[in-house]
Amino acid sequence: MQATNPTFYYTMEVNDNGTLRHVFWIDGRSRTACSYFSDVICFDTTYLTNTYQMSFAPFVGVNHHGQSIILGCALLSNERIESFIWVFNCWMKANGGVHPNAIITDQDKAMEAAIAQVFPNTRHRFCLWHILKKIPEKIGHICNAHLNFMYDFDECIYDSISSLQFNERWEKMMGNYASASKNEWLKGLYDCRAKWAPVFLKDTFFAVAIERRFDAENQADVKSWETEAYLKTSSPYEKQAADIYTRAIFQKFQQELIEVAACHPIKVDVTSRTFRILMDNVWSWNKIGPAVAD
Repeated sequence: MQATNPTFYYTMEVNDNGTLRHVFWIDGRSRTACSYFSDVICFDTTYLTNTYQMSFAPFVGVNHHGQSIILGCALLSNERIESFIWVFNCWMKANGGVHPNAIITDQDKAMEAAIAQVFPNTRHRFCLWHILKKIPEKIGHICNAHLNFMYDFDECIYDSISSLQFNERWEKMMGNYASASKNEWLKGLYDCRAKWAPVFLKDTFFAVAIERRFDAENQADVKSWETEAYLKTSSPYEKQAADIYTRAIFQKFQQELIEVAACHPIKVDVTSRTFRILMDNVWSWNKIGPAVAD
């Protein structure tokens, strides 16, 4: 393949007996996409494929239309630290030594150790979807015994606006539900909260993946080139965004712009520079940092 298509890259590893252990490959289009969209990648080995029971490990990114794109693939015979180190180095070599700014994975310990070694400056995040998927298995009995537990659990995860508030809500939750405070899985989650709880990850951009491939990307490109955006306000920011962004990203920006008009900051305390934000008759607190002008 490399002889007929120089942009296609692959490499493999065999053991002392010549038996295949791992394979990594990436085509030309994915290598080009890596130069634009590899700042945030998702790496997942939860799939087992074919009769050889090798883990299929795709590198997935998100393009400028908010669509998932493949940035490389591998087949791994095992999930040891050295195997992950090998595949991460292969991916990095194929893409000119570029390190991603952020990487999203499950909670695999071997993968975590390999990322720390190969991508020491990359922000590593555990996939929240994978974590929540384990709830029926790990704490289903707690949820069944306490109908309000999941409400408090969701509020702690999604509604906390600071790390302090998250910690306070978690401690309160553990105090309210004795069985939860003794659960080892929940204890482990709290210990690694900085790698999965949204409030601890606000300082790093993590793309939201939508499962589509290159054909959807082509259609979205054509739509962006051949159509004009429908403006809903007279704001110059909206017009500028319409000229710069793809249609999918512009629609997200446009919705945020419209919702901003419904937010009314009301100064409460000049000393601490604290404001109340009124939106649709709902009050919420927001403390303004020193870099923001009055």
